[in-house]
Amino acid sequence: SWFGLGGGSQQQAGRPPSGSPDERLLVSQQMLEVEMMQDLYNRVMESCNTKCVQPSYNDTELTKAEAVCIDRCVAKYMELHEVVGNKLQQISQQQSDTAAKAAAAVQQSGAARPTGS
Repeated sequence: SWFGLGGGSQQQAGRPPSGSPDERLLVSQQMLEVEMMQDLYNRVMESCNTKCVQPSYNDTELTKAEAVCIDRCVAKYMELHEVVGNKLQQISQQQSDTAAKAAAAVQQSGAARPTGS
């Protein structure tokens, strides 16, 4: 897929059967990612259009200045989107690591305790 979450509806080796909880979770994640990309696109279009295109335009084509402005505006949005996405991924990984360490510590402390006599 374009969004890195797998592709197509065809059954693949090692893939859970259709309708399984894993399959439903994957579809839900894909739908959420599509919604987020649509939201990003709509925000970029609205913001860059408002910033770069005059409300009372006479031409059917963008002027060179408008095209350059839109290009820069979209590039900034995409760069920021990447930076924020990377930071969120980093935070998520740190939280996962912390949770895994906490679970391992709990498991070790439970194994170290003598069982009832």
